[in-house]
Amino acid sequence: MKLNVSVVLFVITSITLNASASIFFTGQTGSWSDPNMWDKGFLPDDTEAVKIVAPASLCTIDSDIGIYSIAKISVASGPDSTAAAVLNLAEGGRIGIASELRIGDASATANGDIGYFLQTGGRLYTTINGKIIVGYKENGIGNYTISSGSLTGQGTLFVGGSGEDGAEGTLTVTGRDPLIAMRKMYVGAKNSQGQYPGIGTLAFEVGSQGVSPIKIAESIYLDPDGSQNDASVANLVVTLTEKPIMQDIVLLEDTSGGNIYGRFSFVNGEQAAEGASVVLNYENANYHYTLTYAYDAEEDGNANDIALITKGVTLIPEPATMILMAISSLLITRKKPAKT
Repeated sequence: MKLNVSVVLFVITSITLNASASIFFTGQTGSWSDPNMWDKGFLPDDTEAVKIVAPASLCTIDSDIGIYSIAKISVASGPDSTAAAVLNLAEGGRIGIASELRIGDASATANGDIGYFLQTGGRLYTTINGKIIVGYKENGIGNYTISSGSLTGQGTLFVGGSGEDGAEGTLTVTGRDPLIAMRKMYVGAKNSQGQYPGIGTLAFEVGSQGVSPIKIAESIYLDPDGSQNDASVANLVVTLTEKPIMQDIVLLEDTSGGNIYGRFSFVNGEQAAEGASVVLNYENANYHYTLTYAYDAEEDGNANDIALITKGVTLIPEPATMILMAISSLLITRKKPAKT
């Protein structure tokens, strides 16, 4: 049987071109599902790299757009954080990643760098080969904030440090609504050997009912090889957005008997060793905690979770109260006039 060589070459070339082609979100604000928002006039499919790179653009996923197993999705639009591109996953939205979602992809365009992913609802899920990358390549700065919805699956989450040295990434968890459950997570580097060191930050905004922990089934690597590579940094930032209830705050939870390797470099700017004191302020009170890497959140005998153990609260007098206290003190200590 003879093959038409020209036809075969045409087919191979077409497949190659399709695999490397890109489609750009060109609307300033709009839905992923609106063909008019894309430069080619039709919706992205799994054969083209998806790029959301227009400055100050906001692309919202508000329906089920399927799973991306070949094409990579990149979000980044230059060094100006006030005009960064944003991909928003809203209520009713659903997207699967079997390739890579790159938030803050310095290689997305010549003007790459800063990108945001805001999840206010919906579902982001991954297969075992799926990667959620927050900060990709040198100068790539990614920010992923989740306040509702879910991030789940068998994939891997990278926060700072991927593609090459020098990436920065921040994952912010707000309140108790989100569900985050992945297989693996690296903070500050690409792998357990500390390849592609960067700066990774996990930020938790604690509300009146606490904050959702990040649940990992297999392994968590914090500041991999950090003792030998100062370029790899894992930051922990915890803040109070409402008056908290007096209970321990679980931050990272190992759910299947896996392991958490390494330590945070800093917690709220201070050294993050076992037993470090952490003071969180809200209004007129300081809430005192101790950082531990040996917490047993599920009480299953596997004390390998990271938490803040509550130690108490100290009230801070208001300025007017402090003035009255000072005046009272002066009146009490003032010497009485001598009797004549």
